[in-house]
Amino acid sequence: MACVVLAVLLAMQAPAAAEIQVSPNPLQYGPGLIGAPTVWAAGYTGAGVTIAMVDTGLDITHPAFAGKVDSRSYNFALASEDEVYVPTNITNMVPHGTHTAGVALASGSSDAPGIAYDARIVVLRGVGWCNAPGIDDSVAASIGYFASLDNVRVLSSSYALQLTETGFNLWPAYTINPVQAQAALEAVANGKIIVAAVGNDRHEVLSPVAGRNPRGIPLFPFIQPANAQAGVYDDGGANYDFSALQRQSGLIIAVTAVGADKTIATYANYLGVTASWGLAAPGGNPAMAGGNDPAATPGIYSTFPVADGSYGFNVGTSEAAPAVSGSIALLEQAFPAYDAQDLAHVLFATAENIDGQPAVNGIYGYGLVRPDRAVAGPASLAAGSAVDVRDPQTVYWSRPLVTDGGFTKTGDGTLTVAGRTTATGDVLVREGALGVDGTLTLGTRLDVAQGATLAGFGTIRGDTTVNGVLGAGQLPNYADLIANNGGTLPDGIPLVGTSPGTLTFDGDVVLAATATTRVDLDGALQVPGGPGTYDRLVVDGTGHVFVAGGVLTPVLRDIPGGNNTFSPDIGAAFPFLTATNGALVAGSFAGLVQPASGLPADGRLDALYAPTGVALVVTPASYAGLAASQPANRNLLGLAAALDRARPVAGQALSGAGQSIFGGLYGQDRGGSLTSLAGLSGQGQAALGPATLEAFAGFADILANRQARLASGFEAAPPAPAPEVALAVASGGPLVSASPAGAPPTARAPNSASSLAQGPWSTWGQAFGRWSNVGAASGLPGSSLASGGVVFGADRAFSDDFAAGGAISYTRSGVESSTIKATADTYAAALYATWTPGPLVVGGRLAAGPSSTAMSRSFLFSDQPASVSGRSQGWGLLAAGDAGYRFELPGATVTPFGGLTVQNFQRQAFAETTGLGLGFPDERFSRLRSEVGLRAESLFTVGGTTIQPRLKLSWAHDFGDRGLTTRAALLGQGFTLAAADPGRNAAVASLDVEAWRAGNVALFASYTGEFRRNASAHQGTVGLRLGW
Repeated sequence: MACVVLAVLLAMQAPAAAEIQVSPNPLQYGPGLIGAPTVWAAGYTGAGVTIAMVDTGLDITHPAFAGKVDSRSYNFALASEDEVYVPTNITNMVPHGTHTAGVALASGSSDAPGIAYDARIVVLRGVGWCNAPGIDDSVAASIGYFASLDNVRVLSSSYALQLTETGFNLWPAYTINPVQAQAALEAVANGKIIVAAVGNDRHEVLSPVAGRNPRGIPLFPFIQPANAQAGVYDDGGANYDFSALQRQSGLIIAVTAVGADKTIATYANYLGVTASWGLAAPGGNPAMAGGNDPAATPGIYSTFPVADGSYGFNVGTSEAAPAVSGSIALLEQAFPAYDAQDLAHVLFATAENIDGQPAVNGIYGYGLVRPDRAVAGPASLAAGSAVDVRDPQTVYWSRPLVTDGGFTKTGDGTLTVAGRTTATGDVLVREGALGVDGTLTLGTRLDVAQGATLAGFGTIRGDTTVNGVLGAGQLPNYADLIANNGGTLPDGIPLVGTSPGTLTFDGDVVLAATATTRVDLDGALQVPGGPGTYDRLVVDGTGHVFVAGGVLTPVLRDIPGGNNTFSPDIGAAFPFLTATNGALVAGSFAGLVQPASGLPADGRLDALYAPTGVALVVTPASYAGLAASQPANRNLLGLAAALDRARPVAGQALSGAGQSIFGGLYGQDRGGSLTSLAGLSGQGQAALGPATLEAFAGFADILANRQARLASGFEAAPPAPAPEVALAVASGGPLVSASPAGAPPTARAPNSASSLAQGPWSTWGQAFGRWSNVGAASGLPGSSLASGGVVFGADRAFSDDFAAGGAISYTRSGVESSTIKATADTYAAALYATWTPGPLVVGGRLAAGPSSTAMSRSFLFSDQPASVSGRSQGWGLLAAGDAGYRFELPGATVTPFGGLTVQNFQRQAFAETTGLGLGFPDERFSRLRSEVGLRAESLFTVGGTTIQPRLKLSWAHDFGDRGLTTRAALLGQGFTLAAADPGRNAAVASLDVEAWRAGNVALFASYTGEFRRNASAHQGTVGLRLGW
């Protein structure tokens, strides 16, 4: 046994290919197409490597597999229900499994050497007609078994569920197998690779539309809620999430098929949305399938069961997948220290750009697998070396490389780090491009000079400074494109840029002022790269900082390998820079170059910063333009224009209140933006000025009513010796009579209308309330007010035609308008006087006092509840006068009158709280009101009860702006807010009735209504007067 083991070890150390020259059969174009003979000549044949293959079994009697079958091979499926289950029975049920196995690893002495002809095989007979006893899903069981195998890293899967229907536009739910997805997750979580064929559905008689993407296992990493509406699959409402498959130490590799001319086979599904984990390999494309394979080699020549002739041709993505599996086996032998991600990145980075499709594209993924490139590159590099690569060439460093010091990249071509490179000194990219598609570990730092480019989809470990261009994703291989197009570059190939991808930094990154960061935006799919997605830069690790700087250049068209049809709408967000695991983002881009095309006509791109990332967001080109395109009132338009003036330069980091406001607006769609604008506008603020004026006006009305009592056409009997006080609970009118409570009034003589009853001072008090409502108008919000308070006064008649007094008041007002709720406390003191020379009645009032308003408003901002509050202080002044002429009629007094009221309220500057609040400057609110009307009074007795009714009918008119606008500011930019116009003219009607019997008790009630075109106000009183 020891000798046998020694022989195996020796064979692993000295591959057979180094001693025996193996060449492909002339009937085999596959190995030569991908450069396998070059790898064999270098001594890499898959020796010491074991591949697992889940298929229909294997003809173990075939000489091409002699000594290759691993004893851990297992049977999970049956050829029929009648088959007796034997766990070790791995014999092929149909030739398929034998043919695919031969592509990967048929021996070098066979008539059709496999890609890794010295590799061994674990046969997993998992594709059959029936599951083996006790097994619910033979493929899932096979994958799960593979996940547990030691020293078996690759599983080759040329399996897809047989479809009985055709004409699919997207893959139906029954093609998604969550049991198999879970098994695949277990495998890749163990650092393994599943190489899976994408399917043969794209032929025009099958499902050419759905066939633009794979189905089955290769599609699993794409399946997640974020991609469910992408038009690729229908999960039947299951809301599957297999996205964890993208974040493991292992991975799935999707494989499509090409023919001998390196073009996609007519039947082969495109890689589509799986491009960033996909490759192409020879699968055959014969004329019978509409392809261009030569008649002598109509497909892939490989092993068949001995009973079927031992060798023959077959075609399909089934034949392409094992070509990739075999290529990985070659790399496993060549680079035993590489893990699954290293191996995959080497193959991805070195794939050939074919058929005019650059970089990562939706047809071929990374391109045609090229294991010869995957073992290329220097094994050592002297310190200070200049690595010169001339355009259009791309040089690959695939081998593990530890340099003896730093090096400099020169020349205008591309150097691609495909494997693991460790540079023990400074790395300078002076010219051309450095693509890091594998792993570059820095001993000191990486500097990218102005005019040079850093790109890739790999990882850079160490500190990086960029003075030139930074981009994520794969760089095109222009030499490939030229060579595969007869010596000229195909039309339409972008000459700059990369395909969308993800580039990771494990270290500090500094973008200098001269740097340009290019970000491809080809879609919003949640995959690591490729068409239909966008670039991502990741800085990882505690303490690492990405310092933004230079210019940000988003790109929507002319993206290599991209769909180049994506037009994101307003609200779309693309988090292209992410800091993870304790890393941070600092600094700011100096600006952003807007894409020349691809954006909506009313959109632009902005950058939204956070401590752990930066996102590109599509925002309105003008918020004023957005507001004007919708039914929007003048408040919204004014705010939107202010936002446009305050808006920072696109691409720059926001700060302070700008971060609070634009940080919430950016990323909102049109509807969300308008909702947020409405909330920010603080429209209800315009109703607060009129509310304060209303409080003073209400006080003045009470004084006017008091004066009307003093000048009443009826007077009470002379006052009793004892003081009398009248109290009431009422609204809007005087509640206290100046006369003694127990004395019945008597009528004046017709010629004594001007007489005032002289006497001692009278004191009075009143509680009042008022309710008013202004309707919405011209798109402006209405308002409602409810106020109440108390008034106390004292007055006396100083002569038979002159009376005067003073009063103080307190009013509490509640105001609601739009999203605002406010409470105002108003204090006022007043002097008033009435002069009645003959039938003429003249009155005047002067009031002044402070007012304090506390307000708050709640609204939706950025789809979240938000609130602000504030408090304002101010001082009000009111002056009013009126004059009337009293006519004494039998049983009544009628007084036509006219009056004028001037109001002024001076509010001090104040600001609302939080970063979403508005600022308000010192402002004066004014109102000028005229009123003309008629007062009528009478007095009569019914059954011992004295009744005194009073009626007032008038017409009022307001002049000027009436305090309906207020100035506001957001981010230092002013605009005007307006309240709905209640109407300048008002009809006023007032009726009050007072009744008493002999004694000291009087009852009264009153109602006053004011009616405008768009508003109404109502006040009512019910009172009780007591005297002593």
